[in-house]
Amino acid sequence: MNLCYYVNVLLKKLHLKRPAPHVAKLNALLQMMGDLMNTISEFAEKQSQYNERMNEALKGISGDFKNLQYQINVLQANTGGLSQADKDALIKLSNNASDLADKLDALDAINAPALPVEPVEPQL
Repeated sequence: MNLCYYVNVLLKKLHLKRPAPHVAKLNALLQMMGDLMNTISEFAEKQSQYNERMNEALKGISGDFKNLQYQINVLQANTGGLSQADKDALIKLSNNASDLADKLDALDAINAPALPVEPVEPQL
C-alpha cells in the first residue's frame, strides 16, 4: 500500500467525493515520494552488495601484502648467498608488488561522481 491509497481512504472518510485540485497535487507528490523511496532502497541494496565485494577484495589485497612481506622476510633471513631460486623469487616478488601497486593506483584514480550542489525541485 502506498501513501496515495491512504490519502484516498482519508478523503472517503471525510465524505469528499471530488478531491480538490491541491489534493490531486498532493497525491502526485506522494506518489513521486514513494517512487523516490523505492529508487533509493534499490540503490542502497545494490551499494551494500558492492561494498561487500569491495570489502572482500580489500581483504584479498591485505593477504597479498602479508604474503609479500613474509616472502621478503624469508629471503632476508637467508644467511648465505642468493641462489638462482632466490633471485628468481626476488624478481617475482618485485613484479607482484609492482602489479599490486599499479592496481591500487588505478583504483585510487577512480572518482565517485559528484553529488549535485543544490537539490533539484520536483516537477508536478
